[in-house]
Amino acid sequence: MENKRVEHFLFELVSPEKLVFSEQVISVVIPSASGALTVMAHHEPLVASIVLGSVRVLTSSGEKLFAVCRGVANITSSGCSLLVEKVVAVEHLSFDVLEQQISQVRATLEGDSDDRISHKVQDFFHQLTNADGVLTEA
Repeated sequence: MENKRVEHFLFELVSPEKLVFSEQVISVVIPSASGALTVMAHHEPLVASIVLGSVRVLTSSGEKLFAVCRGVANITSSGCSLLVEKVVAVEHLSFDVLEQQISQVRATLEGDSDDRISHKVQDFFHQLTNADGVLTEA
């Protein structure tokens, strides 16, 4: 008879304000600069840049989802730490409030003549709302 014991590792998600999440987990999917990165127990050591996106955390009790903005991942064979500029548990996101804020920013920028800033903002909105983005409902 096979032993199908699932291995866990320590995952910590940290913002400048506080330790947001610290728990033994089964896996974590991270939005890295080179694409989605899945971390599991005994992963090879790695440091990766984190981009705007969602972090999916699989625990013994289910899945947790966080929206993150820029940071760094420190992955070792015994754990993974994400240090990010901003983080929100998706269960705490209010899509109505976010849509309202996005509309306000777009209205403010319509009169802006700085193309460089406009392109950055458009890229940001695209990342937020595209199929792989944070604000797209599953």
